[in-house]
Amino acid sequence: MPKPGKPASCWVYLGNVFVLPAHRNASTGGRLVEAAIAFSEGIGAARMVLSPSAESQGFYRRLGFHPAEELSMRKL
Repeated sequence: MPKPGKPASCWVYLGNVFVLPAHRNASTGGRLVEAAIAFSEGIGAARMVLSPSAESQGFYRRLGFHPAEELSMRKL
């Protein structure tokens, strides 16, 4: 993500993590996201961004995600 006056950085966008109902509550989703985090760290990403549903916010919070304060958006 380029920013004036700063070196370019790599962001990872995580979307649509879904676990079939039969496999939920068995750490499957957590392991998937942890693998994505490890990959992102391995490529030197500066941050991982996602847009969680209301139902998944607690799940992502437990994995270390928090609401962003730096972003702005406009729906099109």
